[in-house]
Amino acid sequence: MKKIWQGLCLALAAAFYLLAVSARGEMGQNENVICVKLQNYFLDVQEAEQILHSEEKLEEPFRCLFWGSLGKRQMENPTLMRNTEVSCVGIYGDGNLYDERIHTLSKEDLDGCILDEKTAVELFGTVQAVGKEITMGGRAYTVRQVLRTREREALFSAGDEQQFTWVNLSRGEDASWTAAQE
Repeated sequence: MKKIWQGLCLALAAAFYLLAVSARGEMGQNENVICVKLQNYFLDVQEAEQILHSEEKLEEPFRCLFWGSLGKRQMENPTLMRNTEVSCVGIYGDGNLYDERIHTLSKEDLDGCILDEKTAVELFGTVQAVGKEITMGGRAYTVRQVLRTREREALFSAGDEQQFTWVNLSRGEDASWTAAQE
């Protein structure tokens, strides 16, 4: 039954993607990405991994990112005794589909995070925070990247308890896919 739901969710996501691509010529910062909000059924890390693995086997796989809010969390720089509250997001999959500038934070990197510039300045006094350590909920994380964003947020690789409420999908930059859309 679970596999049927997974297949149905992915098929619906693909259908929404195709509808959105045909309805919109441009989709924002990541031009070839569509964002689908899940309702009534939320995926966990194990289900997301199964979908990613299934997609890898296909001739024309979707690139996928599963993500969800972790809420506002208190972060600390214990060395400088600074702290701030920031909205946190758990991601799993191709982080580049959340923001095309993300080139770090793989799904296996449970000890890393990405901060926005304002949060980095509040915690470290500078945007030069890559490689430095923060703590959240008593756990240490290493800053992998600092990004200029409109909103204050921190990104983390999703843990096992994460529930994903969003899926970002893309067929990538494949020329045959792009030509089919024109």
